[in-house]
Amino acid sequence: MLVCASSGVYVPRDTHRCDAAVLVQHHLAGFLERVEEGSHAPLPDFVRDELRGFAVCGDFSQGFVRTECRRCGDELRVPFPCKGRGFCPSCMGRRMAEGAALLVDHVLPAVGYRQWVLSFSGPLAVRLGYDRELLAAVSGCLGRARQTG
Repeated sequence: MLVCASSGVYVPRDTHRCDAAVLVQHHLAGFLERVEEGSHAPLPDFVRDELRGFAVCGDFSQGFVRTECRRCGDELRVPFPCKGRGFCPSCMGRRMAEGAALLVDHVLPAVGYRQWVLSFSGPLAVRLGYDRELLAAVSGCLGRARQTG
């Protein structure tokens, strides 16, 4: 006898109700106004898009997919994620987990690995976020230093 593979109950992420999302929802419009009016440089488009997406991530009123199990008839509604890459912790965590699984399952050979993290603060960190060539040069130096050390 075929039994439905679903052993538990799916609980959708509640990203749009977390404290950070509520703050962004309530204050984003005013924040963007102040930034545009002030002496600060305007926010890049991708930053505004990330914040707007995060404010509605996982909100059923923004759309969802309805699925039904062919075996048991159980229905499931899954809200659309923002698929953000830089701000939404839920979507970033999902993306990181999927990326790691892809690398382990299909790309990397089955050997031991060690992960190194190099962090920068202040203006250099910001510049590395925008300057692809500088980031490549710094990464190359780190890789060469690690191989010789």
